[in-house]
Amino acid sequence: MAVTALACFVFWGLAQNEKRPPAGVPATVLLDRLNALYTAEKYKETQRLSDSIITNHDANADRAGWYAVLRLKTMAQEKLGLAREAVVQLLPVVQAQTADDSITAKLYGLLGFACLNARMIEQGSWYYERCLAGLLRHRCESGVGRVYINLAYALKEQGDYRAARQYYLGALPLLRRGDKWTLAEALINLGDISRFLFEFEAARDYYQQAATEYPEKEGRLAHNLGWHFADQGRYREALNHFQESCRQAPCAAGQARIMARCAEALGDTAEAVRQLRLALESAGNARDSGIAQSYIGHYLLRQKRPDDALRVFQRALHALFPEISPDAPSDNPPAMAKADFWCVDIPHGKAMALRARFAQTGAVQDLHLALAAAQTAIAALDSLRSNMQNEISGQDAVDYAYGAYETGIRIALELDRAEPGRAHASTAYAIAEHAKSGVLKANLAEKDLRRNIGLPDSLLWLEKSALAAVALWEEAGRPDSLLAAVRRLEKTRSDIEKHAPILRKARLQAQNIPLATIQDALQDDELLLQYFWGDSSVIVFAIGKRQIITHSIVPDRSIDSLRVALTQSHMTEDAYKALAAPVYDQFCAPSMATAAQVRRLIIVPDGPLWALPFEALTKSDGRFLVEDQAISYHWSGALWLQARAQGQTSFRGGEYGGFAPQYPNPGNPVAAMGDKLVDLPEARKAVLEASETWGGQVWQGPIVSKALFQREAGQYGILHLAMHGLLDPGDRTRTGLAFPAPGDSTALLNILEISQMDLSAQLAVLSACNTGSGAIFRGEGVMSLSRAFALAGCPALTANLWSVPSHETNHITADFLLLLKRGKNKDEALRAAKLDYLEHAEPERRHPYFWAGQVLVGNEEPVRQSPIRIWGLWGAGAVFLCLIGFLWRRRGKRR
Repeated sequence: MAVTALACFVFWGLAQNEKRPPAGVPATVLLDRLNALYTAEKYKETQRLSDSIITNHDANADRAGWYAVLRLKTMAQEKLGLAREAVVQLLPVVQAQTADDSITAKLYGLLGFACLNARMIEQGSWYYERCLAGLLRHRCESGVGRVYINLAYALKEQGDYRAARQYYLGALPLLRRGDKWTLAEALINLGDISRFLFEFEAARDYYQQAATEYPEKEGRLAHNLGWHFADQGRYREALNHFQESCRQAPCAAGQARIMARCAEALGDTAEAVRQLRLALESAGNARDSGIAQSYIGHYLLRQKRPDDALRVFQRALHALFPEISPDAPSDNPPAMAKADFWCVDIPHGKAMALRARFAQTGAVQDLHLALAAAQTAIAALDSLRSNMQNEISGQDAVDYAYGAYETGIRIALELDRAEPGRAHASTAYAIAEHAKSGVLKANLAEKDLRRNIGLPDSLLWLEKSALAAVALWEEAGRPDSLLAAVRRLEKTRSDIEKHAPILRKARLQAQNIPLATIQDALQDDELLLQYFWGDSSVIVFAIGKRQIITHSIVPDRSIDSLRVALTQSHMTEDAYKALAAPVYDQFCAPSMATAAQVRRLIIVPDGPLWALPFEALTKSDGRFLVEDQAISYHWSGALWLQARAQGQTSFRGGEYGGFAPQYPNPGNPVAAMGDKLVDLPEARKAVLEASETWGGQVWQGPIVSKALFQREAGQYGILHLAMHGLLDPGDRTRTGLAFPAPGDSTALLNILEISQMDLSAQLAVLSACNTGSGAIFRGEGVMSLSRAFALAGCPALTANLWSVPSHETNHITADFLLLLKRGKNKDEALRAAKLDYLEHAEPERRHPYFWAGQVLVGNEEPVRQSPIRIWGLWGAGAVFLCLIGFLWRRRGKRR
């Protein structure tokens, strides 16, 4: 120990007194000196000596030694809080590299490390990806595991927890070969991710594995278990673990914040205040200070001290954005481009404080200030959402901040009551609509624009190839190959956006439609019911041609009971209606009571309502809702309007294309179109009957395959898929249409692949199970097959909400298609087909399980039939009438 200390002192002296190392000192000795300084935590001295060594170092003579010096210098800069300086210094070094070797690859990783420490997350991940590609290209396995976990860390910081988990898991087998410290870090991060996803048992297991693999981290175990219990609301156990952690090491600011929350929940306000003060005092930078003040502000709100809370939230905003005033409640940051949870949370807290102050004072000005703060939080939340890489990326982070929308809606509605007639209800609706389907809106807007831009075929081919590679490697679970494919896709899309900048603008802009435009498009007998499922209540917007009515619901367990009852086919009709009527009373009756005679209901669901067929709700007189109204469903008000317009200008007529594969396992006419892939002879019969009505092309039997569907589906105006669907709510690559494949196997066309197809059908009839089901993401809706077909370009489709019975479903579908052929609106045709079924069904088969699962999503207008076919029919009719007239005249002459 004494020898080491003496050596460190000598090396420190050298670093202090020498601008350059003594001539003739071997490079290995200098590197040993540098390592000793870094190990002794002499970071300033490490930086100075490394600069001296680099000045005299010939990188081409000893690239490995030169890189080792740069690495130690960058690590020292990170310890000194100089990560941004490290980025500035490393960038020209990396750009100057001409050799394509493993050292260049590692330099990219070093620059990525500096970027991540400077909170330049996106740039850091990009450099690490370049590093990984280089290491793999040069078969340099050393360091690959570290690159994986740094990429995973970048994804975790962006809120993309599921993708981050994939990379951490990919790193584990590489790290188990010897890097125990990094292995333990990867396990701890896997535990954190599991907590964020509410998988608490898995989290605890990962934490304990980390302590076992690297016993020196056992002190972290108490800290991690404290978070594990705090997230479950088990505050006493959490506090015990945190206190144990503090006995082993000083408490950091983040731990003090959560300990304050635990103490407050246990009623110990004095300890809560002490910990909050400690968190603020130990904040390491302005961002940490802002976060600590956010915790304090929320504490003050819970203590019903809105004035104090407001002051603290304003100071917290100032900590994150120094350009705004720390004392003026009217001062908010500009529209934020930061994808950061705290940029949402702090202005959201400020809005809640102003709203609480209004409740105490009645000063309407406070509500105006509150609305401005809420809109600032919503802008930051939109930035968070716009950084999603796909439909599900980042969704878990959005969940934590989603309450900002609800607060904004409630403030606008309170303003409407305080200042009636000033369009505040329209503002509330605009916020609710803003929360809806942002990713879907942006993708559909981009698809529309692409049709008219005329992108080069070469770019489109590169994009399709990259999309196919992403789907392949995601399904295979290969993080390294997936990473390369994703980066190729992003590069291609960047090239496309350079060719057509309007595409990027469309992706980033909110695709909102003013309430007045929605009302203008509605008919007098139409009612749009749009639901917003918030943290504390459900807000309903009932929009008619000339009025908008809002009300709030605090949901109970009646929806859960009804969802179970919908698939209990043996339940008596009276027992079912006893469960369905309370849901109607809660979610529909208040809106219907204030509306005039309604012929058509347009439903924009949210949350659990996506799994509910409103047709199967029952009124007080026992009638099903379908008996009085035609019903359709939509992703948002804006997308309903877009779908209605698209139905008027669809690109194809009514050319019919039916697909009904033959499965190898014997089936029967009453088989369910569910996960058990038995054959469905009834489905093939339904497709043939539909083709007799519509004409067109039928693909049935053994020839129907995934490849055939991908090749042929784009040419039809009506797509009819009578087959099996598979659902895995946790994995979109395992949710899709199941096609038979050679060797009695199954080829799945998953929702990622479907969404990438180019379909121009007016209507897709998805007579497969669970095509309307899937994981429900806040704001975006249900990640279902129906959503995938909407992304592919279909403005209307029918989908099934559960594993529906084949016979009844195909019977209703056949009637539906026949009525469409006769010119009925889609929603009216589906309603009539269901009513016909109910009229003729046996009493034991009137349960909604048999008929309510199939719903219409999208445009409800009639199918536009091919003008050529229509003129052909008119021509045939004219010829027939002429022939009748001719024969009649001849008969008259004979008389």
